[in-house]
Amino acid sequence: MIVILSFLLFSANFTPVVNSDDGVSILMLQDFKLPRDIFFWGQDRYGSIVPLLGQLFYKVIGLPILWAESITHYLILLLGYFSLSSFLKSKLTKVVFSIIWFLPISYFGHSLLRNVYGLEYSLFGLSVFLINQYFLLKKSFLKKYILPLLILITCLLSVWVSELAFFSFIVLFLIFISLKIFREKNFKCIFKMLDFYLAIFGFVIVLSIILFLKSIAVVDVNYIYNKQFFNSIKEIEDTLVILKNILKNILIFNTPNKLSSIYAYLTLALILAVIYLKTENTNENLKNWIWFLIIDMIVLFLIIILSHWVFLNGVARRYFTGIYIIAWLIFLLRFDYLIASKLKAIVKTTLIFCVLVGGEYSLRI
Repeated sequence: MIVILSFLLFSANFTPVVNSDDGVSILMLQDFKLPRDIFFWGQDRYGSIVPLLGQLFYKVIGLPILWAESITHYLILLLGYFSLSSFLKSKLTKVVFSIIWFLPISYFGHSLLRNVYGLEYSLFGLSVFLINQYFLLKKSFLKKYILPLLILITCLLSVWVSELAFFSFIVLFLIFISLKIFREKNFKCIFKMLDFYLAIFGFVIVLSIILFLKSIAVVDVNYIYNKQFFNSIKEIEDTLVILKNILKNILIFNTPNKLSSIYAYLTLALILAVIYLKTENTNENLKNWIWFLIIDMIVLFLIIILSHWVFLNGVARRYFTGIYIIAWLIFLLRFDYLIASKLKAIVKTTLIFCVLVGGEYSLRI
């Protein structure tokens, strides 16, 4: 029901709120040609995965163009949701995460459901799911041959759709190596692992293919992305000031819709509660994934602060979509393992109310 409601409100076929990113995705789907359309028209970033996969529904099945784009887009989002929610234990947290994913607070609604960020984290989520299965499975044909190939393909697709995913995979690789060294108390142990060489090989393959695709991309002469990668000290300070003012306005209810402020205070209360409450013993694998998500969120925040392109675009809210997803996933993973108590029951009620407020805010917009 949540997915259907989201589709009827926010998919390209139904939403009245569209911009140039929606337009270019639909136009490329209608007139898709390789290698011209490897990336969004006129640039060498943001892989055109929806126009590519949408050919099945548009040219093969013969659906109208808007339906083809909408179905393709939401199938990828569904894949991402089921991949990430597989880490959650209870039905409650899975339903809550579906509201967060498909009816997000309007600050992230368009960027998650219509823009590239939802696609990136869907494919990234699928990669993480497959990597987790690789760690959990015992030696078999599936683990030895099929899973590594699928992981390589999904990692490549993730980075193709958004280069930002590459940093997340680097973080994951470094955490994996660090944990192995910590357990073995021997740095040389990593050189005896087949997984280490598979990961290095995967990085080389992904990076080589992405660089090749960039080299053949048709880039507009006026394209200015990444002429300057990093902010100056003054620009970093200005970025932080912009963020401070945004947060201040939300916290003092100085926003067009007061629901955003209510949502902010509820989420803050929930974060403090789960930090305070004790949890059951969790398995080592889950703890590692939680630490990965925390570190990945910190790295993502630092990249946003340092990025000159983000600064040129006014530190737009869409750049924080990944932090929104990761932060909620960390919260729900911890909530799943809270020890039962009266306070947990209060947190549970607050959680349900919070996501409903966020969903209501999304629906009103």
